[in-house]
Amino acid sequence: MDERIIATLIGISTGWVLSQLTDFFKEKRIRNRKIIAINTELEDLSAWLERMKKTTRYSMMLALHKKNNHLIPTHLQKFLIDEHFHEICIYLTRDKRICITDIYNNINSINSSINELREVLDQQKDNSFKEIIDKNEGLYINAMETKSKIDFLLSKNKYKLNMSVGQADEISRKLTSELVAIRDEALKLTPEKITEAYYNEKI
Repeated sequence: MDERIIATLIGISTGWVLSQLTDFFKEKRIRNRKIIAINTELEDLSAWLERMKKTTRYSMMLALHKKNNHLIPTHLQKFLIDEHFHEICIYLTRDKRICITDIYNNINSINSSINELREVLDQQKDNSFKEIIDKNEGLYINAMETKSKIDFLLSKNKYKLNMSVGQADEISRKLTSELVAIRDEALKLTPEKITEAYYNEKI
């Protein structure tokens, strides 16, 4: 075969291989950036859930005194998960996919509960304080459970579902203890002291 033809074929083959490698590493970089972006959003959601716990705690304490502050938690946003999860999920382990999907569903549930709380507050009656307490307690529980799942997922480089065995029981015990503590503390303080503590971030 003519040496020029061989050289041309080698050049074409080399160019094609380099092009494929370039595309592969480019796609990998883009994919990794999207995974990092989703992890960053999960970190932000964890912080928002911690804030939600404080807000609902404050509202429960005031409602126990039959006082209402009309303070409603902010809806949780998950723009990056909505936009990118379907693109990168196949590159995650099965356990991570299940965990993020579970977190996603919890966030939707929390946002629905916020809407329900808003309706109760908009139509508040003299006997609605129990319902306000119940709605805020439900949000507190869901916020704590979801935050725990996010924090646990982000803390493990190689997350597996069986790692979280026993975590649910631990969270349940902690929730029971915290809810009792909220009621006990509320009854020890006046509404004014509760408000002061909340804005000084002491509760």
